[in-house]
Amino acid sequence: MHNTIIKLESEKTLAIELFNIMQSLRSSLKLKKEQQFYGSIALSLLRKCDDHTKVTMFKREADVLLERIINYLEKWYNFDDDNKFKSLSAMALQNKPDLNNFLKICEDFHIEVNEDLLFEEYVTLLDFMEKFSGNFDELTADQQWVAYFKKSNAPP
Repeated sequence: MHNTIIKLESEKTLAIELFNIMQSLRSSLKLKKEQQFYGSIALSLLRKCDDHTKVTMFKREADVLLERIINYLEKWYNFDDDNKFKSLSAMALQNKPDLNNFLKICEDFHIEVNEDLLFEEYVTLLDFMEKFSGNFDELTADQQWVAYFKKSNAPP
């Protein structure tokens, strides 16, 4: 959770990264609850505790706390498909981009686009990502786009 806060407070975090950050936070919290992982210090103390009642009570209260955090997050952040940050997340290039995601961005933000030209640029982007020398995944989203615009033959 600490890393999520750092990312959200960073001046370098881009709007295209927001949905993935929030989705990752929610997934992490749900997994912690499912796996009953309360942090290494808490788990170490629980292993040393001989009082089974206190251990059970702690786990129950920790589960309730995690459930409240997850519910709060889901109440105040829209994880649904209609979230514009979700469509923008396609621009983060964490996975192989899909043309429909780019078209959805245009629709969500009321951007008129020549779909034939968009398709050409999409193919150019896929080709660039396949041939990129270096580890594309280690670059930040903005660095990926800078590399693309510097080295690709993207149409003007």
